[in-house]
Amino acid sequence: LVTLGLGGMALGPVASAAVLPDGSYVATINPTPYTTATTDGALIGTLIKPGADGAWNSSFSFSQLPKRTSQGMTDNNTDLTLTSGTYGSSKLGDGAGSWDMTVSGGTFTTSNFQVDAILTTAGGTFVQYGTITGGTIDQTSGAITLDPTGRLGAVGAGVYNAAWNISSTATAYTQFTTGSSTNVDGTLTGHGIAANGDGTYNVILVSASDVGTAWGSFSTTPYVEAWNVNLAPVPIPAAAWLFGSGLIGLVGIARRKKSS
Repeated sequence: LVTLGLGGMALGPVASAAVLPDGSYVATINPTPYTTATTDGALIGTLIKPGADGAWNSSFSFSQLPKRTSQGMTDNNTDLTLTSGTYGSSKLGDGAGSWDMTVSGGTFTTSNFQVDAILTTAGGTFVQYGTITGGTIDQTSGAITLDPTGRLGAVGAGVYNAAWNISSTATAYTQFTTGSSTNVDGTLTGHGIAANGDGTYNVILVSASDVGTAWGSFSTTPYVEAWNVNLAPVPIPAAAWLFGSGLIGLVGIARRKKSS
């Protein structure tokens, strides 16, 4: 059994779990280094293949992890062209994937979801597209669940234009979690929100299940995802800040006039 996450994944200095303040954020899947280890503490460099840059990266695989090699997620602009169309994000220079999120209390909504192609999986180049709907945040522990409802996928062996991330034995999509997620190959463990000290946050989201019946011969194939995600606040535009400051000033003037 290989566990990634608390007790098995180090991101360098990790701050204590922090609640994510209300507001807008850009979530970026990092193709940047982190260290993975087995539950007994041994490094698993022989078990998980590093990404194209030689570092341990956010990972995706069909029936390849734990205990086998894994495809590292990379920042690329590779698209998959098939007879039914062209699939992929076509984006380079923005991490291995990203989405926008708006946090309000214990929930958040998402938009503009995109993930770069996953190269050389067991089925060939894999791309996922569509939408993710949002999720929840535990305001005490910093734990997150992310609902991936709406994701479709295509592989080099054929395109299915159907949800792949729903188990053949279930009626609900397998969520991403900062807790533990398990399939027949083993268990992945994520990590709750941690403040980086520079105004951004980090979170490890994991999902493990098997491919659903909509994917034909791929049905029941185990898959795993481990996303090392950076959450960066979206700055308030200067014009909006000045407008808000002006309103506050007008209120203050009105109050002074009224009191005089």
